[in-house]
Amino acid sequence: MTWWILWIYRHCLSGIRVVGHIAFDGTKLKANASVRQTRDRDGLEKEIERIKEQMRQMIQSSAKIDALEDQKYPDGNDLEVAEELRRKEYRLKKLQEAMEGLEREKLEKVNVTDPESRLMKDSRKVIQPSYNGQIAVDEKEQVIVAADISQNATDHAELRPLVEQVERNLGALPKEGSADAGYSSYDNLEYAEVAEVKGLDIYMPDNFLESLDKKEENEKRYHKSNFLYGEVRDTYICPEGKERWAEQKREGKPSLLLYRGESCRECAVKERCTTRGGADSESRWPGATFGGDEG
Repeated sequence: MTWWILWIYRHCLSGIRVVGHIAFDGTKLKANASVRQTRDRDGLEKEIERIKEQMRQMIQSSAKIDALEDQKYPDGNDLEVAEELRRKEYRLKKLQEAMEGLEREKLEKVNVTDPESRLMKDSRKVIQPSYNGQIAVDEKEQVIVAADISQNATDHAELRPLVEQVERNLGALPKEGSADAGYSSYDNLEYAEVAEVKGLDIYMPDNFLESLDKKEENEKRYHKSNFLYGEVRDTYICPEGKERWAEQKREGKPSLLLYRGESCRECAVKERCTTRGGADSESRWPGATFGGDEG
C-alpha cells in the first residue's frame, strides 16, 4: 500500500510542469496520549520514587509469599503479584525514558505515553499533546507537493523548510506562495525578502494586524499601528498627541528600540493604552515602522 501511495504521489508531481501558486498551511495533530500523562521534572521524580518503593514492598511481600505459599495463597495469588510487578517495571521504564527525553531536549514538561509529542493549543484553544502537521498545495492541480511534521508549537519555523522541500520535489521554486498569519514572524519576513530575489513572492498577513481585527473598537485606538512614527525626530506620537523618545536598545533577535514618554504615567487613558497599565513604553524593530508617518 505504501509503495502505491508513493507511486501515485510521484506521478502527480511529474505532471506539474509550471509551478505557479503554492499555499502553505499547518494544523495540530493530536498525539495518541492523554494530557494527564504530562509531567514536569518534579512530577517524574516523585512518581519514579513512588513506583520504586512500591516495587520494593512487592518484592518483600513476594518473598514472604514464597515461604508461606501453600498456607496463604492456595489459589495462586503469587502470579497476580508477579503480573503487577511487571506492570510496575514497564511504567518505571516509561518514566525513566521520559526523564531522559526531558533532560536531553531541555524541556519543561514531557508526556510519558508519547515523549516525542509536545503540548500545543489547537483551533479550539485546547492544550494537549500534539504534533504540528505541515502541507504545501499546488493551487492549479490541487495536489500536496510537500508535507512535514514537527514538534514546534507554532508555524514560525516551518515556512522555510516547506519552501525548500517544494523546490526539491518539483525541481523549481513556485512563482507565488501564500501563508496565514500563523507564519508571520521577523525571521519569515526577512526570508520572504530573500525568496523574492530568487523569484518567489510570499504573501503573508501581518500577525499584528490580524490580531487587531479581533479586538474591540475601543482597544484598536491604542494599538501600535495607531502610534505615528516621525523619522526626523525619531519619536512616536500616541493617539492622545503625546510624544515618546527612543531611550534604549534591547538586544536580541530581533533587537528592539524602546520608546518612553514622560507624561504617560499621569495620562488619563493609561489603563486602556496598555495591558500593563503603565503605558510608558513603545518598541520598534530597527528598519521597520508601525502606523503612519508623522510627516
